[in-house]
Amino acid sequence: VTKFLFKITLSSVSINVPDLLLFIQIRTAGIKAKYPNTLLSTKNNKHVPTVIKIILNNILCDWTNCVRGDEMLLEYLQKNYKVNEPIFVSDIDLPVTDTNLRQMFKILCDNGKINRYDTGIYYMKGASRLKGGTTLSASEVAKYKYVSRNNRVDGYYSGYTFANQLGITMQVPYMIEIVSNKASAKCREVSVKNQRIMLRKPRTEITNENYRILQLLDLLKDFGQYTDDDMAVAAERIGAYIKKLEIQRTKVDEYIVLFPDRVYKYIYEMRLYDAFA
Repeated sequence: VTKFLFKITLSSVSINVPDLLLFIQIRTAGIKAKYPNTLLSTKNNKHVPTVIKIILNNILCDWTNCVRGDEMLLEYLQKNYKVNEPIFVSDIDLPVTDTNLRQMFKILCDNGKINRYDTGIYYMKGASRLKGGTTLSASEVAKYKYVSRNNRVDGYYSGYTFANQLGITMQVPYMIEIVSNKASAKCREVSVKNQRIMLRKPRTEITNENYRILQLLDLLKDFGQYTDDDMAVAAERIGAYIKKLEIQRTKVDEYIVLFPDRVYKYIYEMRLYDAFA
């Protein structure tokens, strides 16, 4: 096996030997697990060298594709992603196997071309005066993971998080509140690095078309506990938000039935129907 590896390495691309050996170890372990009764399990079988050679040929072919494919992957990332933008491996659309794609990401990381943030999440580091360059913020990764990415909206900020964004409350929440299609439970706490997130399931599927409406109705559901100002000031800010986004009353009426009756009460008391398009 050693002689065979040495021979094919001479005619191949430059190879990181420890990485290649790990790559071979992983692949052969997978083959043995899938085919426990293969010829490889018979020590004295005369066909073993041939079988090993075929397997190593296939493994090296995959490895070579990974080494050459890292340039293709880097070009793809530079074309489709900005510096310090979260890159999810599951979003990559290239004609390679999942195994090869993961290996290509590893090669780019080892070469310092990209950085690994967490399992399946990478980014291209931007220039900075700080030692080590800039890095991703946990809140930004949470946004891409649960709220929106690739022009698709799957969630929205809620609770004190959204109330603070609107300026209704000056309280800065220690935990980000998000309603998302990605939530697997009605309500549970998750984390991205050290950032705590309260993740909730939506009352209906969130889309690019309805997320603003659902977000507004969700806010009004518990509006009384968020506002720091009197009702008139809060109503003015929410009304301005509705007008800015040109939220239509007919769309609100379509989804308001999913929320408690007190939402009607707040809309009536703050005269928000006058703000709807």
